[in-house]
Amino acid sequence: MLTNLRSVDAAAAVARKILQALDRPFVIDAQSAAVSGSIGVVVAPDHGRDVEALTRRADVAMYTAKGQRNGYAIYEARQDNVSAERLSLAADLKQAMQHGELALEFQPQVGFASGTSLEVETLLRWRHPIHGLVEPDRFVPLAERAGLINELTDWVIDGALAQARTWLETGREIPVAVHISARSLHDPTLRLRVQRALHRHDIPPRLLKLELAERTVMEHGGRELETLADLSSLGVVLCINGFGAGYSSLALLKRLPVAELKIDRSFTRNLLDDERDAAMVRAIVDLGHNLGMSVAADGIDDGPLAEKVAILGCDRGQGYYFGRVYDGESAR
Repeated sequence: MLTNLRSVDAAAAVARKILQALDRPFVIDAQSAAVSGSIGVVVAPDHGRDVEALTRRADVAMYTAKGQRNGYAIYEARQDNVSAERLSLAADLKQAMQHGELALEFQPQVGFASGTSLEVETLLRWRHPIHGLVEPDRFVPLAERAGLINELTDWVIDGALAQARTWLETGREIPVAVHISARSLHDPTLRLRVQRALHRHDIPPRLLKLELAERTVMEHGGRELETLADLSSLGVVLCINGFGAGYSSLALLKRLPVAELKIDRSFTRNLLDDERDAAMVRAIVDLGHNLGMSVAADGIDDGPLAEKVAILGCDRGQGYYFGRVYDGESAR
């Protein structure tokens, strides 16, 4: 807390100086270490008059900063959509991991050339005793804010690899794909945690795919790119999910150790009726293949759509046409 600043502009200037200082590598025991930061800025009395309100709003601004290039954000009321229900869910989430309320489901991804399932995507579900089924887009941001995202990510990876081990023991090598949030990618311990999970379940790294949202990959650099390189060095497969949604940087894409692009379902939704969407899908396929990547299409819910994306050159498709989600037991 700084007591000698009298304006938001002055506080923002301090934030920029702190981030500039963090941008320089640190040397610890002759090893160079890079870190990054995200700063939420609040100014009293504009943003609150007591420590509790200012601290909470600074946290809201910091969460906003994690999605911005400059690394800091000034609190605005429109950012603050925390409700009593959301706070309650955040408090319940840690218990949910321990009491069996969370579950994993798996959706197959089918190769057009072979017509067989090549891998599965791991989908996280929370069956809350009061609120019923809570979708990940509601509780994953809460986990990030509550500092539970590493624990939640580890829980999902552990469960997915346990299922992969079960399939291996029945003679089936089925890769499992797991979504990784932006906050997880910030954490320099992610590589070690993934490595330990692979070792714990004795799973070949090639059977684990980590999917990252396009925005997560394209709007960040520095530490995040190092984390991607570290993960790739383990032998796991990296995939950009929802590709084409509007955040792509071709200059950055060629530098990423990514093996697959998954086309955003916004392009497949109206693919049969809109030639512009077809042109976009064809362009993404050509781009991916020219960069040595495979290309998958999401949201394939019927036969004509599956036939269309195959004609456009997609390697794989995922959606209800190929199979709805199933749990590990039903797949045995």
